Formats: sequence, structure tokens, C-alpha cells
Amino acid sequence: MDSQLELKSLVGFHKLSAVDMIDASKVFGKKFEASNGIAFTLDGVTYLAVEDPDDGYRSYLGFLVVLEEELVNQFPPIDVLCSMKEGDNDVLQMRCGNSNIVLEVGTEDVGHYYPSFIGAWLPEML
Repeated sequence: MDSQLELKSLVGFHKLSAVDMIDASKVFGKKFEASNGIAFTLDGVTYLAVEDPDDGYRSYLGFLVVLEEELVNQFPPIDVLCSMKEGDNDVLQMRCGNSNIVLEVGTEDVGHYYPSFIGAWLPEML
């Protein structure tokens, strides 16, 4: 696994050109068999965000890394503005030209009793 990145390093304008839901165990093995992942391509670089489940009620963004694989669900690049969600969150939101959120990834309610991993792809909002 390459070095881990922080979501806030992706803040700014980008071109989004692919999104896939990923079974993390297929990339990182049995250790991550209960983990979900979401991969997305910004400006030609593919990132993978993987859930780190804490227990049956809590989950977090475990890590964000660059993925060396090409994604299946590719589309013509769209302009997105990436920003961090307000409040007690560590969530990167991507908004397209109509200001709708098309992708969210990170941990919601970080400081609360039940934080949760979010990896939401909303293509209907394009």
C-alpha cells in the first residue's frame, strides 16, 4: 500500500472521470473482508477510500491511497469542486457545475458516539 493521503489534500477544482464501489478485500486481502471502498479518478489519478469498521455500530474512513488500477465505470470528465463538509465531519464533497453533490467520501460525525464511513456516489445529481 502506498503512503496514505488526507482528504483535505484534494480540496479544489478537478475533473472527475470515474467512480467504482470496491470490495477492499480484493485489493488488500482478508484483513479487509468486512470493509467497503469507493474509488474515484480526479485529473487522471485514481484514489481509493477504504472503510475501517470499528464495531457493529461505528465505522471510519480507514485510509485514502492512490490506486494503480483503471476503474470500470468511466465517463467523460466533468468539472467538480471538492470541499470539506461543514461541522464535525471529515468528509470530502464533490459538487458539479449545478452545485449538486455528486460524490461524498469520509467519516461523518467524527466526534460523536456513532461515527460512520460515507462513500456515496450520486450520478443522478449530475
